[in-house]
Amino acid sequence: HEATLKLNAAEQNLSRVDDVAGEVERQVEVLKRQARQAKRYKNVSAEIRTLEATVHHLRWVEARTAVRDTEAALTAARSAMAEAAALQTRTATDHAAAQHDMPALREAEAAALAARQRLTTALAALDEKDRQTAARLKALSDACEGLAKDLARQDGAEADATQALTRLESEAKSLAAANEGCDERVERLEAEALRLAQAAEVADRAAADAVEVAATVLAAHAAALSTRERAKTEAQQASTELERLTKALETARQDDAMRAAETAAAALTAAEDAEAATVAAHIEAEAALAPLKALEAEAREAAEALRAKISGQEAEAKALARLTASVGSGAGTDAILELAKVEPGYEVAFAVALGDDLTASVQADAPIRWTMPTDAQEDPALPGGTPLLQKVDAPTALHRRLRQIAIVDLADGPRLAQHLKPGQRLVTREGALWRWDGFCRDAGAPSAAAERLSQKNRLSALEREIEDLKPHFDAAKANAANALDSLRTAVAAEVDARQATAKARASAGAARQKANAAQAAAQQAQRTEARLAAARETAEERVTQTGQALANIEAESADQSNGEAEVAVRETARRDAVAAREAAAQAGNAMEAERRSTIGRMRRLERIDAEIKDWRGRVSGAEAHRLDLKERLEATAKERDALAEAPSETAAERRRLNAALERADGEVATATEPRVAGEARERDAAKAARDGLETLAQTRESTGRAEERVTAANERLVTVEKDLREILDASPEDAAGLAGLDPAAPTPDRSACETRLERLKAERERLGGVNLCAEDELDEISERQGAMMAERDDLIAAIDKLRTGIKELNKEARSRLVASFDTVNAQFQRLFTHLFGGGEASLQLTEAEDPLEAGLDIIARPPGKKPQVLSLLSGGEQTLTATALIFAVFLTNPAPICVLDEIDAPLDDANVERFCALLDEMTRATQTRFLIITHNPITMARMHRLYGVTMVERGVSQLVSVNLEAAEALRESA
Repeated sequence: HEATLKLNAAEQNLSRVDDVAGEVERQVEVLKRQARQAKRYKNVSAEIRTLEATVHHLRWVEARTAVRDTEAALTAARSAMAEAAALQTRTATDHAAAQHDMPALREAEAAALAARQRLTTALAALDEKDRQTAARLKALSDACEGLAKDLARQDGAEADATQALTRLESEAKSLAAANEGCDERVERLEAEALRLAQAAEVADRAAADAVEVAATVLAAHAAALSTRERAKTEAQQASTELERLTKALETARQDDAMRAAETAAAALTAAEDAEAATVAAHIEAEAALAPLKALEAEAREAAEALRAKISGQEAEAKALARLTASVGSGAGTDAILELAKVEPGYEVAFAVALGDDLTASVQADAPIRWTMPTDAQEDPALPGGTPLLQKVDAPTALHRRLRQIAIVDLADGPRLAQHLKPGQRLVTREGALWRWDGFCRDAGAPSAAAERLSQKNRLSALEREIEDLKPHFDAAKANAANALDSLRTAVAAEVDARQATAKARASAGAARQKANAAQAAAQQAQRTEARLAAARETAEERVTQTGQALANIEAESADQSNGEAEVAVRETARRDAVAAREAAAQAGNAMEAERRSTIGRMRRLERIDAEIKDWRGRVSGAEAHRLDLKERLEATAKERDALAEAPSETAAERRRLNAALERADGEVATATEPRVAGEARERDAAKAARDGLETLAQTRESTGRAEERVTAANERLVTVEKDLREILDASPEDAAGLAGLDPAAPTPDRSACETRLERLKAERERLGGVNLCAEDELDEISERQGAMMAERDDLIAAIDKLRTGIKELNKEARSRLVASFDTVNAQFQRLFTHLFGGGEASLQLTEAEDPLEAGLDIIARPPGKKPQVLSLLSGGEQTLTATALIFAVFLTNPAPICVLDEIDAPLDDANVERFCALLDEMTRATQTRFLIITHNPITMARMHRLYGVTMVERGVSQLVSVNLEAAEALRESA
């Protein structure tokens, strides 16, 4: 597996190298293309600069010419604007005079038009009145005609109603006459139909009896024929089978198979002896390897532990060294804080007792310093405690101060502080302070000096520990190296022994396969010969039995009827039943037809009565409606005649209004002519004023445009000169030199130059981002490509080597797998036969020729059944087969403990007994301890010890155990 992982990793690396190599090749191609692009870019840029100088020079010449032309045009536009201003003044005066006369003319015309409008409105009102009168007269005439038509229709409706009443009364009399005597006819037809139906039932029963008799006789005859044919077929098959078995028995022989089995067994014995020798050598090598592995692991772990401990202490020492160096950078190296050495545990007391005085120096020239004390014989004694000088190694200048500081317990401090003399102090290890002048400090207050002193002490302790551990680490490392050398030697010996064992096992496996195959062939030949002999005897008995059965059947069928007479009786009965059913059906139809006719006449009489009542109601309503229509027609005719004879009242008024309208039309014409003439004069003056104004505006616009063109031309000239200086960094005169223009030669076409310039710029833009360093990068990546190809060759060689190793490993694995498979298969076959009391079973590798990739099928044949796969067996058979396989594996490779959970649940009592017997055999043959989880009393009775869980008290579980062997011994002794 490790070799496969390495092979996969190597192949992945090769794939990555190939990918990177491909990418490098693409980069080489890209760089080559970029180099060509860079060369083209430089050429295009040089040509663009020349064309830009030409174009800008031509633009400057054109801009300077445009300035001169636009200034001349501006002068002409200003002269035209002055003439247009004078003309506009004259036309504006004429327009004002014409507008002054127009209001009076318009007022006169408006008065005449208003008078004519009043007359026109009065005539229109008279016309509307005449139109309304004519419309009312027409409406009255139409109403009279409609009422006359309605009256005529009403008269026709009365006549129709009278005729309908007469017709309905006649139909009712006819239906009443037809219904007389209908009940007697229905009863007579019903009795006849009942009689015929009873006769049909009798005929149907007779036909059914005949059909049943005929069917019974025909079925018996068909069964006899089928039995005779089947007996003939069985007799022929038995004879054919007997001939086949006789021939097969003559050709079946087992002598050659037995000799081959004996030869293969001898070869297997020799191979197994060789395998046992190599296995013993391998076991000895493995036994020698185990203590060496433990010794090497122990030595390596000891060395690693010392290495880790030293590394941790060195890291802590370095951190403390950096920390103390950074913390002490504010004080000199000759300060008391740096020179004093304090016993561990007294750092806080020392720092609190001296405070800021720790930063003072001992040098005589320092501004803040400690000096040598005078005679201290007269210093007062401390009230109690231990002088701090006994716990601190400090310069002599600090001794007097330290002798006057006592280390006391925290509980004694307040009491002893009452007896302090001037200059004396009390301090505790926790950091509490009492001074002679009443100053106090509680324990636990932070102190940087105390922390620094603790760090210095810890640093010194770490340095000593590191120095002490280094010799031990060197010795442990040497022991680990010696153990590793011994282990490597033992591993090499174990590998050689394992390879020899593998070869011996492969040889033994091959011999075992040949022996098993030969033994199986011999057993198969024996079974085949015995099976054929037994089958031949069975076939002979079957031939005799089938011949006797056929003779008996033919004798019985000779006296049996063929059913022809019964079939004739059945057909006659069927025809009689059909005729009886038809007669009964006709009688029933006649009865139903008479009943339906009677019911239809009764319903029609009811509808006729309703229709007569409806028509009589219509006749009475039509008479009242006719009288109403007649009255409305007379009233409408009177109103129409009165409106038609009324004289016209509007004729005189219409004549007067027409005469006044003619006079008003003449006055309007008289007032319109002066107004039209004034408007014409006004329009002409206004047009002339507008024309003058437009001319003045046009000249102003022309002047403005000329001024703008002059300004634009000047700006254009300035812009062109600015572009020349910004783009080319040259004056207009120098641009001609950059472009290579000859003053005596014709001026080139600027549009052609600009077109050429734009095309070159577009070409340069299409080139995109050009890498001007492409050639240097190409050389560098070519070197990288060579190194990668060398690496690729190394990977290919490594892959070939790994594949060779994997093939060897797979070969070894196949041989081991086949040997283990054969062992398990043999144990499985034995245990299966033991569990089932017979039968056969085997394990088969399927789906692939390579054992490492093959699947596994379990073929089992319980006693009395054909061979089949495990999934087709019953639940109990599957359980016993799986149990045999599990125990076969345990016999091949025993384990100390085996747990079986409810394995006997699908088994009946007989199979449970077989399982328990096999379990007893397994406990005797192996050292495995079996733990069985079961509810089966038979299984529990065969166990050595029982364990159960009970709940004596609610919520409290208790484990109970029973030693059955001790219980039995106790019972026997009792």
